Order: sequence, then structure tokens, then C-alpha cells
Amino acid sequence: MITISERREHESAKSFVLRVLIDNIINTRLEPGEKLNEPELCEQLGVSRTPFREAELELAQRRLIEIRPKIRKHFVSEITAVGKLEC
Repeated sequence: MITISERREHESAKSFVLRVLIDNIINTRLEPGEKLNEPELCEQLGVSRTPFREAELELAQRRLIEIRPKIRKHFVSEITAVGKLEC
């Protein structure tokens, strides 16, 4: 079960999703190899699919999730090194 913090004043939907997902990945509430259920997470976060998908693309660039387009699934990546992440 993920932890959802309050959305900050003037925070975009994408930034909110990004911040919440990073927190849950780093704190292993979303475990390595776990499939991200887009419809369920969008509902829990109260956002539409567009900001969620934008956040997913950024997470993939940061190598926090792995996108497998052929099977249309997104998974949390294995974290092998600790570095500074900016939310």
C-alpha cells in the first residue's frame, strides 16, 4: 500500500505524482519488480492519465521504473546505488 502525501499548493499534477511515486519507490512501499497499476494509482492520487504518464516517463529517465512497451507494463526498477534525487 502506498503512502500519499497532501498535494502542495500550486503543485502541478505531474509534480505531485512524481513526488509521491519517488517517495514510495525510495521507501520500498513500491517494491522492485512490482507492476504499476495505472488506473488504480490514478484513482488513488486523484489525477488523470496524462500527468501520471508524464511522471512515468520522467521516472523511467531517472531509471526508477522500467517501461516495457511490447507488453504494456511498467515496473519499479531495482535500485542499486544511492544518489541524490530531486523531487
